[in-house]
Amino acid sequence: MVWRGLSFIVPAALLVGACADDSAGAGGADGTDTDVGTVGDGDNGDDDGVDETAEGGGDSSNGPCSSAADCDDDNPCSVDACEANICAHEGIETLDCRPRVDVDFPQRGATIEGEAGAPVIVEGSVFTGYGDIDVFTLNGQDVAVEDDGSFSVDFEPTVGGNILLLETTDSNGFSRRRVQSFLWSTNFRQPTEPTSGISPQGLLINLDQEVIDDGQHDLPADDLATLLQLAFDNFDIGQFLGNGEPVVNQAGYDVYLEGLTFDEMAIEMSGIDGGIRLVASVEGIEGDLFYDCTNVLCLAAGGDSTGGLTIVTVGVQADMMLNVGPDHELDIVLVNVQTLIDPDDVDVYSDNAWTNILLSVVEFFVIDDLAAQIADELNAQVYGTLSPLLADGLAGLNFSTTLDFPSLAGDEPIVVDLITDWSVTDFHDGTAPPNPSPPQGGVVHLRGGGYTANKVTPYSNLGIPDRAGCGTGEPLDLPREGAIEIGLTDDLLNQILFAAWRGGLLQFPLPMEKGGGGGLYEDLEVEISGMLSPTANDCGPEGRLLAHIGDLQIDASLTLQGNAINFRAFTSMVVEVDISVVDGEISIAIPAVESMLTELTVEQDGAINTEPLLIGAVESQLQEQLIDALGSGGFGGIAIPDIDLSAQLGLPPGTAQVTIEVTDVGHAAGVTVITGHL
Repeated sequence: MVWRGLSFIVPAALLVGACADDSAGAGGADGTDTDVGTVGDGDNGDDDGVDETAEGGGDSSNGPCSSAADCDDDNPCSVDACEANICAHEGIETLDCRPRVDVDFPQRGATIEGEAGAPVIVEGSVFTGYGDIDVFTLNGQDVAVEDDGSFSVDFEPTVGGNILLLETTDSNGFSRRRVQSFLWSTNFRQPTEPTSGISPQGLLINLDQEVIDDGQHDLPADDLATLLQLAFDNFDIGQFLGNGEPVVNQAGYDVYLEGLTFDEMAIEMSGIDGGIRLVASVEGIEGDLFYDCTNVLCLAAGGDSTGGLTIVTVGVQADMMLNVGPDHELDIVLVNVQTLIDPDDVDVYSDNAWTNILLSVVEFFVIDDLAAQIADELNAQVYGTLSPLLADGLAGLNFSTTLDFPSLAGDEPIVVDLITDWSVTDFHDGTAPPNPSPPQGGVVHLRGGGYTANKVTPYSNLGIPDRAGCGTGEPLDLPREGAIEIGLTDDLLNQILFAAWRGGLLQFPLPMEKGGGGGLYEDLEVEISGMLSPTANDCGPEGRLLAHIGDLQIDASLTLQGNAINFRAFTSMVVEVDISVVDGEISIAIPAVESMLTELTVEQDGAINTEPLLIGAVESQLQEQLIDALGSGGFGGIAIPDIDLSAQLGLPPGTAQVTIEVTDVGHAAGVTVITGHL
């Protein structure tokens, strides 16, 4: 990572002390006070220039004067002067005297759990050393200030990150701002180790009927049914020929089944309410029959004969109900298992008329014995092979992986474990009930959580704010318009960001080149400490996916033209979040900073006028560093899994595999939707 120097130009005049000290101890004739400033209006003196001495019950700082000493108003935040024999007072801007905003609630870096619709009450006090508070606003709205300087105002929070910008200007024209942030939601999650604090709606995957079974089972596979077809194609019908024993012995004939073939093994799958219906069948069965005469009576009738049988179809239908067990594993329960054979689809024939008397007996065998054996074997295939294969295929949609975040400090990557498992399934047949019914197919919900084994950040809080329908509690869903849709929820994105934050993503120094800014400064040291986890959602007024990065505490020191300056700043920002798919991976990046606010306070009176320049430099540097590190796939990649059943079928890798081809990526209502097909 390349760290660029912090550059700014400060006129030398700005380094001159801004506070005039005219007290006797300082050798000045004006007698400026040195005590601390006052709360509220801060005006201890009466500067109307009217003589209010003993005769008038007045104030020695306001009457006629012969020198500044006659005008001392006992306020260290004013310069006292005698002008044309009348006392005059002017406020001064020092660290102690300029306006200050204190916030009692919420604290910096707060996480607040509240009720939907309930405001957060922002409370505190506003001060100035001399004069009155003329303007005081919260995020641009006027706020009333009590006589003692206190204030209390209702703030309507947004789910996720909130920035408070409190600004004040006093009657001297001196201004100050306070910038701080908090996270708010109706519920928080605190992921510490898998699977504590996991989000119940991390990923949503929509599988429409085309993905379940498009009716075409050619390779390469493009639906789940084709994968099961590969297993079913190994069905051996020759096992039903017997061991050379007659299948029927009647009227002096031993009847042998000598050959058995079929046209195809067919798999059909369709979405139903609660799961998937599977029909496995053997189509176009044909067999050769040999009628072996064993006595003189049949010889007299004509002797040996040949014939055959046909069965249009023998099948098994089963409803595979998809359930999630208490261990959050997918369970498939088979119900409504039925054998499918129509007696009208069975035909037995003889090539010679004298053996026609055996046809009904042979047909009875075909229906009650041969077809029943085939159906029993199909049942065994459904229970022992096809159902477990479907479970394995769906289990392949697990997104658990490891992500490597870049370290802004230049250290080893921050390792985040993404853990997903099953939460709930929602399958439908496409017809009412329910009314209206979702399209035929189903959505599977995966829980998702982000975890790191190495906690670096020194802060502890409530954790991750649930999006919770932007405070309404409405559940997340998918459009169910694409063949396959993968929904990455804002909650899961925040799980990943929270784990990276815990691992030290926002704890870093900014090493700068010595002598940057044209040699104006040196010995620059900057330490960044993020008090809140980056938090993304689309709950803002525009519905865009944005992330809040709040209460970045910045401590810095430098030498500027020989003068030591120390400052502390607090920055909060809103950044764009871009989610794309590159080379089969979901890539998350921060391509741009939407807005940024900074409060900065120097520790030296003489450096007050450098604060605006320092703010600009800090914000520019922060933006540059964040975009450099996280602007292009900075959060690592989440691999979109393939469904590969090759190993289970004993086939070469990739033979029984379906791959998700992405066609579009969009975001709406708390979910980034990745649309594609198999």
